[in-house]
Amino acid sequence: MNRRKACLLIAGSPAAAGIAAGSSEREERPWIGPAFWSNPLQDWRLRNGRIECFVSGGDRNVFLLTHAVTDQPGALSMRVRLGRLEQDSEPLERGFAGFRAGIRGRFNDYRDSAVYGLGLNAGVAADGRLFIGKLEADAPRVPEPFQNLELALEATPTGATCVIHLAARDVDGKTLAETTRAGIPPNWLTGGVALVCSSARIEESPDESAIVVTSSGLNKRGSEHGGNMRFWFRDWTVSGSRVQVREDRAWGPILFAMHTVSRGVMKLTAQLAPVAIGKEHVRLQLQRGPKGEWRTVASSSIDALARTATFRVPKWASGADVPYRVAYKMGREHIFEGTIRKIQSISRKSL
Repeated sequence: MNRRKACLLIAGSPAAAGIAAGSSEREERPWIGPAFWSNPLQDWRLRNGRIECFVSGGDRNVFLLTHAVTDQPGALSMRVRLGRLEQDSEPLERGFAGFRAGIRGRFNDYRDSAVYGLGLNAGVAADGRLFIGKLEADAPRVPEPFQNLELALEATPTGATCVIHLAARDVDGKTLAETTRAGIPPNWLTGGVALVCSSARIEESPDESAIVVTSSGLNKRGSEHGGNMRFWFRDWTVSGSRVQVREDRAWGPILFAMHTVSRGVMKLTAQLAPVAIGKEHVRLQLQRGPKGEWRTVASSSIDALARTATFRVPKWASGADVPYRVAYKMGREHIFEGTIRKIQSISRKSL
């Protein structure tokens, strides 16, 4: 997938409340939710109320679409609970699990940043060492097993720079290890934020040279398959005076819709994200009548492979614009709106 296609796929639609997984404990699907962009999508899943990286590789990450760190002075706080997937017991080879902050791409656009952005990494390394930006030989270590840990990052301004404190706590809130790094330039934190589960060697960050220009486009160094870092995450919170909430940047579950009108028949196809297939149907609603009420005129199941919902409305009156919306309930009601334009008549004289 090239840069243009990747950016266009991240469509704007109403965001779900909050930034946690936002699902039931029983739900499982490859698409995490409207607030998230996972890289790559096929290596992540939502399962048991957790975000899971179940295919190991370098730089696996989940970008938070709806929150960004501004360039204004202030604080940033991120917390998440994480652990290794329970079926894994072999010693970890290399890599880390944790946060990325200040994620920025080359085009000052959050969609480009979600796919190609770089930032400051902080978390727990495969050998238990905590790090902020760079891995120190004598860094404090979190004892194994890495299970049900709370990772907490706090960034506070001190004059012209920032101090970042990173702590790992157990399920009872006891601090297992902590580290602090001072003298951080504030602009290192400006941009997007993400969760990271990476099996690549830990490089010092931020590092713009990690983007490699190839004949097929831009690629990140150290993003190959392999390794054995497979972690789950839940209860992710991002807060602070530097954090800006942009719910209009959420994506899905209804991505877009296309329609045609021919010989009195209107056909419409709605494309959905790879949501879990259940009993819930997608509904097509039209705004008609003197009061402009929304009426459901058709419903459709979701194709298990294409994740599309298709509708066919016969006896279509094409003499006026008709507002429509596609409705789908996933936790709450999600709506995609559009307008089916009237067909303009063409006189013979204009031909």
